[in-house]
Amino acid sequence: MPYLAGRQLSICLTPFTDPRFNVLRKLLQDGLNPRAVKSYRPIHIKENRVLLRALAQYPSDFRAHVRRLVT
Repeated sequence: MPYLAGRQLSICLTPFTDPRFNVLRKLLQDGLNPRAVKSYRPIHIKENRVLLRALAQYPSDFRAHVRRLVT
């Protein structure tokens, strides 16, 4: 099954029994809490503009544009 962003594994799907689970959970909590998310807003706005410009210029490269945005 193809994945749009080219990723087959996700840290969100790491089983509880995996030794990395607690480390990954803490990283997610620290990086996705409400205060941290607010600090990402300028980056999101800038990257959305880059994506929209690229889609307007080269719509046939949709997959490449989304892959760049996701990574």
